[in-house]
Formats: sequence, structure tokens, C-alpha cells
Amino acid sequence: MKDIVLVTWASSGIWQATAIKLAEKWYKNIIIHYYKNGKWIKKTEDKLKDLWAKPFVVQWNIWKYSDIDDFMEKIVDKYWTIDIVINNAWELGPYNNLEEINMDEQEDLMRTNLFWPIYISQKVVNILKKQNKKWHILFTSSIHWNPDKWWEEKCIPYCISKAWINNLVWIWARNLSPDIRINAIAPWIVETPIWDEDTEEEKQYFIGRTLIKKWISPEKIAKGFLFLIKNEAITWEVLYINGGFRP
Repeated sequence: MKDIVLVTWASSGIWQATAIKLAEKWYKNIIIHYYKNGKWIKKTEDKLKDLWAKPFVVQWNIWKYSDIDDFMEKIVDKYWTIDIVINNAWELGPYNNLEEINMDEQEDLMRTNLFWPIYISQKVVNILKKQNKKWHILFTSSIHWNPDKWWEEKCIPYCISKAWINNLVWIWARNLSPDIRINAIAPWIVETPIWDEDTEEEKQYFIGRTLIKKWISPEKIAKGFLFLIKNEAITWEVLYINGGFRP
């Protein structure tokens, strides 16, 4: 594949698996971003090279919009374009009741989960709309956005941030059609290190609330991203991959 793909936060978990899955399907020009974890991004880079891909590793500080500006200039200089953006961010943030939320902590969470994904998408849109071509932006949402699927009083800021991401998908898909497709995946019960601090009893509780009664591997989520990328009829969608989880 000649498409240029950007995968943010590609050092581990779902997004590392997604970069690898793309390389397995012959996407060769893959830009992989990381924030802090240089050791893990090296593992991603090495795996992509083993699959004959040509990874381009970039690091930027999510607290500095100027880093994203500089990065975009480098991308345009190197590739001229980007065809697919898989735009990820995850920060659970403050775990408090509504009346106990610290506003500084909430601002940090919103900057991570919402503001910088919006900013990088905005930069991509402003640059690439001028190129008069079709391309695709994907986001990682969560079932936490929807109180019918999952609701926890102490997780309110995180739930709000993911609800905003979904609304961004639906609004931008309308505004940027037909040339730009916008979609998201809302995963849950994915076997990643975020569960390491939970007890075995807590893990079994959540697994027991799924219909499939087992963990979902990061590779399964990666296949979901690939499905959305490949099917050009899909836009304005948030795809649930959660094993039929029921609260």
C-alpha cells in the first residue's frame, strides 16, 4: 500500500497492535508517534521493520501545540501528504465524585483526551483539504461515553471527554464529507496493562459482564480499525468492540 498512515500513541497496547496489523496488511509507510515511552516505541519500530514496513518515529509533547506544528511540517516535507490518521489518546484522570473533582486535574485530562486530538486533526484537515483527495481520520472513543452502555459516577470527566470525541466524529463527518471520512472505535475489556492494578476478582467481574466471557485482545481492536479503513462506505460511525458488555 502506498498510503501514508499516522498512528499516534503507538508505543503499546491497542495502537501498537494497530500499527503492526497495518504493516501485516502491506501498509508500508507508517508514522508512529510516542510521548514518553521510547523503549516501547522501539519495539513497535523493530516489529514494523520485520514486516518490511518503513516506520517513521516521531515524538511530541502533548502539552506543546508548537511540537505538533513542527511535526506537521516534517510530515509534509517528507511525504507531502497523509492518507489515514488514527488519532488516539487515553487518560483516565481524576477518579472522584462530581463534587470532589479538582479542576486542574480535569483540565489535564481534557487536554490529553480531547484538546490535542482535536488540534492535530485540525492541522491535518487544514493542510490536506488543499490537496483535493479522499482520506480518513479515525479516533479511539470508549463505551464510557454512553450511560446506557456504562456509567460510573467517579469517572465523569473521562466519560465527558469521550462523549465529546464522539460528537466530534458526527459533526466533522457531516462537515467534511464527501472527501474526508471520520469514524471511531469504542472498545472495552481489552487486555492491556491498564488492568494490572485491578484485583483478579475485579477483572473477573468485568469479564463476566460480557457476552463472550473473555478478554478482547488489542489485535481484535486493530482489526476493527482495519475494517473501517478498508470499507469506503463507512463514515459517521462509532463502532463498539466490547464483547457485548452489559452494565
